[in-house]
Amino acid sequence: KEKLARQKIDFLTKMPNKSGFLDDINQMNRPIVFYLNIDDFMSLNDFYGNKLGDRVLLHLANILRDITNKNRCKIYRLYNDEFVILCEDGKINMSNCQEFFLKLINDIEASTIDCNAPECISFTLSGGVSYYGLDENYENLSIYASMARNIAKSERKKFILYNHDMQREEDYAKNIDWIIQIKKAISDNRFLPYFQPIIDNTTGKIAKYEA
Repeated sequence: KEKLARQKIDFLTKMPNKSGFLDDINQMNRPIVFYLNIDDFMSLNDFYGNKLGDRVLLHLANILRDITNKNRCKIYRLYNDEFVILCEDGKINMSNCQEFFLKLINDIEASTIDCNAPECISFTLSGGVSYYGLDENYENLSIYASMARNIAKSERKKFILYNHDMQREEDYAKNIDWIIQIKKAISDNRFLPYFQPIIDNTTGKIAKYEA
């Protein structure tokens, strides 16, 4: 039982993970799901290193834990920099959830970390919201919220509330068709790469190429 319980806890943040999220959401009556990502976390991680990347994740987790505890919500870390806030319609509801989530993002983005370094480190976030009225299978709500987050990021918005117009089946069909075509082209060696040189201004010699 102890081993099974540990499998539902994220090692770094000590928060419930995706398994814990799926258990909890299936026991709720009217869940509201907020999916949250750090923008360009991979670049931040590559630039500052994994140790500081982990500190950023812990910093975010602690802020989320504090805010959500006050509002009777639960927080989960699904993967890497993907966090989910799960609320049951009540103190946070459909009439005030957008205001709540916008304030949450603004408060987090106003915070900084590692100010002993030459510069304080800050980051931006984007998110997506889904809710109980969208699907009888509540497990799908995290997928919907993730889709809304992707659109919010591409449109440079803090977050977007999911609606079924975002789920364009014809786009998915085209994507699947292109994946099949590209895989076959790779298999048949039908790709022709073109390269151009990048010149080192100091030496005048070719330093590398871009494709």
